[in-house]
Amino acid sequence: MNPSELESSFLLKQFHTFYEKVVRQKAMVAEIESGLAQPPAVEEEGDTAVAENTETERVHVVQVSLIKVLEEQVLESRRHGGGIRR
Repeated sequence: MNPSELESSFLLKQFHTFYEKVVRQKAMVAEIESGLAQPPAVEEEGDTAVAENTETERVHVVQVSLIKVLEEQVLESRRHGGGIRR
C-alpha cells in the first residue's frame, strides 16, 4: 500500500477515530480524578443522570462511550460493504 492509499484507508480512519476517543476519555478521567472536572451525564435507555464520582461509574461512562463509537463504526463499515460474510 502506498502512502496515499494508506492515508485514505477506511480501516485506518476507523482506528484513528477510536483511538482519539480513547485519548479523550483518558484525559477526561484524569481531570475528574484530579478534581478539575465533574463526571459527565450518563445516558442509558433514554434516562440521563449525573454519574457518581466513583471508579465504577467512571469505568462505566468510558465503556459506554467507547461502545457507542464501535457500534457507529460497525454501521458505517456495513454501509461501505464491510459486512461479515459467513
